[in-house]
Amino acid sequence: MRHDGSVVIDYESATGSETVRRLSELELIGPHLSAWCHLRQDERYFRLDAIRAVASG
Repeated sequence: MRHDGSVVIDYESATGSETVRRLSELELIGPHLSAWCHLRQDERYFRLDAIRAVASG
């Protein structure tokens, strides 16, 4: 499943800190969300169970 719009997520990082990310080029891959992260300017993978909230971007 792929979505080309953007979203903003509240995410709990591996270290336990909360971060807000704007993502686009979303693709669901098993228990992960693959997306272009505008903060890091790179493709990143996000664990679905660590996403705390989602809003349209």
